[in-house]
Amino acid sequence: MTHYFENDAETMLEAMGLSRETLAEVCRRGLAQYLTATPFHPCNAAGLLLYLELVQSLRQQLVLTGWEQADESLALTINEELGLAIATRSGDVHTGDPDKVPWFKYPESTTMEQAISGNARQLGLFDGVPGFAAFATPSIQKRVDFNKIRTWWLLHYVDTSRGVMRAELSLPVNIGEGETDQWETRIILDEISFDEEPDVNPIADGDSDLNIPVRKKA
Repeated sequence: MTHYFENDAETMLEAMGLSRETLAEVCRRGLAQYLTATPFHPCNAAGLLLYLELVQSLRQQLVLTGWEQADESLALTINEELGLAIATRSGDVHTGDPDKVPWFKYPESTTMEQAISGNARQLGLFDGVPGFAAFATPSIQKRVDFNKIRTWWLLHYVDTSRGVMRAELSLPVNIGEGETDQWETRIILDEISFDEEPDVNPIADGDSDLNIPVRKKA
């Protein structure tokens, strides 16, 4: 059963060391970059610019509050004390719709599958299922232990017909036929209009004294 948080999302986010406004600002910055793409850019430029800015802005907002960044074939932002990690990925048209089940827009990678399986293992959802333990345990030791860190996704979808970006922070726990088809928790975020302007943060221009914690390679 999927747990939904929409009107009371702030309470859930506070327990994760996050806030609705922080994630909204991350989305505003990402959308602003998406909208800079022109017809002269490569056809995938808008989505790539959106992804890169979402990752950068999320890290920029959170490293100052005790999070760190790690790249494990996934661009992760991690809070080891809370046992949380956040990745970013584009979703399908059902993203941000509490009445529909969203999927990732593109197929999952092996690392994504391991992270999602780690979520399910920590929640005990597949205890006793033959072969699941072996599948969920990576053959190569990684810097991030997905059996101890629950990996959430900042899932997003740009609806150009309505001029909005929808997003949610959600915890996937199952992959069916190559697609994520089950979410344990979905925190639905407010839509971001194309007209909204991101806040201008002085850190955005760079800060040579900022010490950014990075998870080192093993």
